[in-house]
Amino acid sequence: MKKYLLILVLIVLASQNTFSQEKKYDFNFDRFNQKNNKRIKDSANYFLAMPDSKDKSYYIYKLANLFFFSNSDSAIYYFKIAEQVAQSSNFQEILPEIHIDLANSYGMMKSNQSIALYYNTITKQEYEKLKVKQVYPDFNIMINYSRMGSSTKTKKILEKITPLKRMGTSQDIANVVDFLTSDKSSYITGATIPVDGGLRLLSQAAIFKN
Repeated sequence: MKKYLLILVLIVLASQNTFSQEKKYDFNFDRFNQKNNKRIKDSANYFLAMPDSKDKSYYIYKLANLFFFSNSDSAIYYFKIAEQVAQSSNFQEILPEIHIDLANSYGMMKSNQSIALYYNTITKQEYEKLKVKQVYPDFNIMINYSRMGSSTKTKKILEKITPLKRMGTSQDIANVVDFLTSDKSSYITGATIPVDGGLRLLSQAAIFKN
């Protein structure tokens, strides 16, 4: 029960920022209402006119989230602007948040699973670089693969390219989570523990070639 609770907590935390920007900034994004298009448009123009900075990237990222469920095209448009500003401002901490939302935005479109896979892969690499422990990028990558073909075909592909020659299971993930939540992992911190059957040993080019 303990390990499944941890997985749930990780997923909930993943939907929030890994850093508390709301405490840093006085701007209240809750006052925006999806029905009030004029206020959103005025705010978008205001944010876009700001000089590139971490603040601008964060504001536009939050703006993009307003369109996440209602208008995927607008969400993607603003996420990409936030990405460009974050990169020019060296705002590395927000990039995985932007990229996971871009992956989810594309993932909701059945014809864009390959782009979603691209952003999920980038997200995983960025979290590893930041030494943030996350489980869900691996789940998202597997979901993208499954949506790109039938489950049988996907299974065969993964079994072929995975060094251990088999699909991963939920128990494989649970075993690692169980270990990380036990006293046996008390001296582990800032580590990335891949549970992918050795896929990370292969380059992305090799994976797609196979």
